[in-house]
Amino acid sequence: KKESEKKRLESILSKTNEVARIGAWEVDLRTNDSYLSDVVKDIHALPKDFEISFDKGISYYKEGESRDQILAAINKTIKEGTPYDLELELINYHNESVWVRSIGQVEMDNGKPVVLYGLLQDITYQKVSEQNILKAKSSLEMLTQNLIERNKQLADFAQITSHNLRAPVSNLNSLLGFFNEAESMKEKELLMAKFEVVIDHLTLTLNTLVNALRITNNHAVEKVSLNFDDVLQRTKAVLSGEILKSKAIIKSDFSSVSKIKYMGNNSYLK
Repeated sequence: KKESEKKRLESILSKTNEVARIGAWEVDLRTNDSYLSDVVKDIHALPKDFEISFDKGISYYKEGESRDQILAAINKTIKEGTPYDLELELINYHNESVWVRSIGQVEMDNGKPVVLYGLLQDITYQKVSEQNILKAKSSLEMLTQNLIERNKQLADFAQITSHNLRAPVSNLNSLLGFFNEAESMKEKELLMAKFEVVIDHLTLTLNTLVNALRITNNHAVEKVSLNFDDVLQRTKAVLSGEILKSKAIIKSDFSSVSKIKYMGNNSYLK
């Protein structure tokens, strides 16, 4: 009855290991003979009757970081008796990448290492899931950063739009006041011409702001040439109503520097 119970428990343990993809392995350091359980062979995609040496088993670990780590860990375990527990990548018999958790320790006899043994678990699914989560996290962080930058750009654009449109609208209101107070048709015609100039400049400002938004979205920044006298004349035209109202006299001298080039768009020049 005890033998039957033992076999039943061994069968349950074997099935559990198969489901969890955990297998046992062992290497006799005196003879270099090795043992691999069926699950370990399955992880390596090896035939069940395939015999493998210790050195050949190490060669299945992917060349580079994974192989260097397992070699260092095994050497330390043999010399110092320190167990290891590592997550490494191996390339199986079919040249497929497999991620494993490799656990190992040594059995001593009179202070000498005689048997190296441990467990090997296939963690490919967990590792791939982890990598996908990290990729998704990275993508989400990039998207969040882009949204933060876009929100900042929209806030800047709203501020610039408010600043650039406030003066023309105020000027139109001033011209409208003069137009309503004008007594002669000649005065009304003169003010109407100013209306047209201001409206043209207002349209130009709106188009410039739209183009600025397109440039921002495309992340394309080119050098822009700016002529100071042209800007002054446009500004005087846009503010003609305010200038008339305040009877301001505007003087300018751009003889030293008449124009500049800068990176950006006219709508962003302050």
